[in-house]
Amino acid sequence: MDDFLTALENRAGVWERIRNTKKPVVLYGTGDGADKLLRVLETNGITPSAFFASDEFVRGKRFHGEPVLSFSETIERHPDPMILIAFGSNRPEVLKRFSDLSKNYETLAPDLPVAGDTLFDREFLTANRNHFLEADSLFSDEESHRIFRSVLRYKFTGEVRELFEAVSDPDSVRSELICPDRIHIAADLGAYTGDTIRELMNDAPSLKQVFAMEPDAKSFAKLSAFAQGQNRIQILCFPFAAWSGGGTLPFFQDGSRGSAVETGERKHKGTEPVSVQACPPDELLAGSVPDWIKYDVEGAEAEAVRGTAETIRANHPRLQVAMYHRTEDLFALPLLIRSLFPFYRLFLRRFASVPAWELQLYAVPEESLKSDHRIK
Repeated sequence: MDDFLTALENRAGVWERIRNTKKPVVLYGTGDGADKLLRVLETNGITPSAFFASDEFVRGKRFHGEPVLSFSETIERHPDPMILIAFGSNRPEVLKRFSDLSKNYETLAPDLPVAGDTLFDREFLTANRNHFLEADSLFSDEESHRIFRSVLRYKFTGEVRELFEAVSDPDSVRSELICPDRIHIAADLGAYTGDTIRELMNDAPSLKQVFAMEPDAKSFAKLSAFAQGQNRIQILCFPFAAWSGGGTLPFFQDGSRGSAVETGERKHKGTEPVSVQACPPDELLAGSVPDWIKYDVEGAEAEAVRGTAETIRANHPRLQVAMYHRTEDLFALPLLIRSLFPFYRLFLRRFASVPAWELQLYAVPEESLKSDHRIK
């Protein structure tokens, strides 16, 4: 791993490549991601030469006062551009479009955190070298090391082809790490409208009960409606933010997956936060014996893990933790879980997307591995 990091440091970083390019810089995308990318480019003194969108989304639009072009119009004006992908997707047809662009043009997808403002740049890589070394040493199989290093290469270089390499087999993840056939009681922290619960119901024949936390009011209403319509299992819904303690928290809500606790960083889409009730999941799970806990709480994963410590120590459930919201998550979450719960083995997996979303940390108790040799 030390040699890997040295080799990575000898490459040009994504922000260095953008600053030093002689090509016109064009942005692909005109949504919130493009707004965030524009702010970073402005701090580096870079002004894009054009904005373009997929043909079906152009229709005379303007973005930051400039016309939004089609791809063909962009290439006609700028035949050899540097293309910066400014939105994310996991849809196969969009990923293919990204791949095709990268084969024909210099195409980068700068990594921008979902939560916080810390950029993965050369300074960040160098300052946290020892953290990356330690985190890599915690993973329990070669697939985890492979994913970890591919994601590191992507985050530093911005090269989308690294993301196409950093993909795991969903069937293996399900059968070897989640093991839905063993789940009777689950906790879904950041349940959104119940999408994960729907999948779990299909895969987990013995599932009886789910504790679901979702602080966004619109999403919670849809989650509750879904839960009320279920007869096979009991879904207990709570409109709380999973946190390490109680009280209230400022929360940006818009009914999307991006609703999140405000932590003193940049304003969320220019809106003002509302107050939501914070609750340690331990309080809701007291007396229950969960087999599986999922954390996908938009950058509050560390707080939510701390707030579930009593339940985890008592029951050793399998954990699935989203590891892509904060730039620091790549090392901070594995180090946190190992420090709090040394009885876990850690595995890293990732599913197809651009940018480096869908990166999941799986914590499997040692006793489960001793009786189960399915993990390759």
